[in-house]
Amino acid sequence: MKIVALVLTLCILGYANANLSAGATTSISGYYNVNKTTDANLFYWFFEAQTNPTTAPFIIWLTGGPGCSSELAIFYENGPFSLSEDMQLVNNPYSWNKVANMLYVDSPVGTGFSYVSDPNGYSTNEEEVAANLYSMLSQFMADHPQYAQLPFYVFGESYAGHYVPALSYFIYTKNQDPYSVHFNLKGLAVGNAMVYPAIQYGSMGPMAYSHGLIGPLALKETEGLVGSCVDAINSGSYNDSNTICNEIMNVIQENAGPFNPYDVRKTCPPSLPLCYNFTLVGDYLAQPSVRQQLGVPTNVNWTLCSNVVYADIINDWWNTEVAHIPILLEAGIRTLVYNGNMGWICNYLGSEAWVSQLEWSNNQQWNNAPRKIVMTGQNIGGYTQSYGGLTLMAVNNAGHMVPMDQPETSLNMVISFLNNKF
Repeated sequence: MKIVALVLTLCILGYANANLSAGATTSISGYYNVNKTTDANLFYWFFEAQTNPTTAPFIIWLTGGPGCSSELAIFYENGPFSLSEDMQLVNNPYSWNKVANMLYVDSPVGTGFSYVSDPNGYSTNEEEVAANLYSMLSQFMADHPQYAQLPFYVFGESYAGHYVPALSYFIYTKNQDPYSVHFNLKGLAVGNAMVYPAIQYGSMGPMAYSHGLIGPLALKETEGLVGSCVDAINSGSYNDSNTICNEIMNVIQENAGPFNPYDVRKTCPPSLPLCYNFTLVGDYLAQPSVRQQLGVPTNVNWTLCSNVVYADIINDWWNTEVAHIPILLEAGIRTLVYNGNMGWICNYLGSEAWVSQLEWSNNQQWNNAPRKIVMTGQNIGGYTQSYGGLTLMAVNNAGHMVPMDQPETSLNMVISFLNNKF
């Protein structure tokens, strides 16, 4: 089995917003045009906080891929509902919109329900992704000024480890301009995220070994490839990096068999490209009545993960936006890095490695900070290490998609982060 290099872990222009309701949840969906030249349109789905929406924090959520839809998170992770087998909405008691206003965006352009008329409108780097998202957010806040000055947080999963720091830094720099839209940016968070490939690829062998997927000889073989992988990444050659670094993954797969890279406790069914069956959400979103309510044009089809988006931005894979994080931390913008401890790709060891090496004024204090146990009821929910606004959390018994595997722990985590309680 070859692991596809696709990391999970996502205009009111001619289409009216749809006001939907799921239980006690008010939602708004639609499009904002972020590039008139290429007719690039980002799709969003907003869920108002169930409690005190005029004062609750505001979170934008971005799913990774690159090119995977944020509807994945809505229906399978932290949205207000899931789907029953007969495609009925089922209330999610651990929805994050219990405590925050949640805005899910299909980004980059072309992801999910987002679309672009001119192929030149697809994003090829993080600057373009961030600029498009900033345009969309500015228009959304202008149309809904009641949310404009709420505490603002950028969250994302997996390849959104590229998007989240890029967008957060873009907003931070725009906030310095008195003529730009100001966001009350308070924090950013990434879950099982690919943030710093040059460091994280070196963690794949030790993570596989620690879970008994490979033996010492295979581990040694992966360790022998790490130096060449790092050199290739630093050279800036995408082809060399792709060939050499992915050989680390190949060695592990050949020795470990068809394990699920998103959850090492499971086998990856050969019939499922992403190891999980997400067909239900595609069937639900294909219904004409649902599409009409969401304000989706008849000629736009939903895709779970877009190969076109992936192909256009994939040269960005080996880059990193990690340098933005120390600047944001020094400015008082808090950062949460969390990982399900059963996820192999974008794993905890890799996150711990890059976080511990961040070049900021509190690096030594953070590395010397005590590790704390986090309880979920009578069970250990995970472990945290925190200092100076930076928190690293390992979530017990969770894979790549933490809110799906441990919904209660993930909601408690968000509550703690939003309230600066770590």
